[in-house]
Amino acid sequence: MKKAALLVVLSSSAFLSGCVGLSEMNEMQTMMDDYTNNDFVSLTAEPLSLPIQGIWSGNMGPFLVTMKLQEDGNGEMCSSYAGTDNVSRLKYVDDVIYSQEGGRFTIMAHSPDSMTLGSPYESSISNRFKEDSALIEASNYCQTYFNS
Repeated sequence: MKKAALLVVLSSSAFLSGCVGLSEMNEMQTMMDDYTNNDFVSLTAEPLSLPIQGIWSGNMGPFLVTMKLQEDGNGEMCSSYAGTDNVSRLKYVDDVIYSQEGGRFTIMAHSPDSMTLGSPYESSISNRFKEDSALIEASNYCQTYFNS
């Protein structure tokens, strides 16, 4: 399960592209540092300063991801890919969303209907999420999880 969660976070980076140069090696070191020096439990979630409370669904690489963000800055991320399902905790701190696996996502853009997340790693791609309070875009597993 933890390997699947780590893949969700890593899938939006050049790490999975197979093309690794010197710049990407330095970037991977920073990314791996985030995971190996993970200090999620010491982070204190802050109330959301942006209007992003709610449920959001989108893709991160091959994973279908649904996030639920609460007004107090805590949340959960549910992901599914190829029969592997995972749920992890999230915390919002200084306009960054941190995952319990050590990943971090910056909020690049948001509107009532969409949110775009990026990561601090140079070659990462942005991931677009749709507002999904009805869980229409969520995987079957995540629909069941968030409805329970």
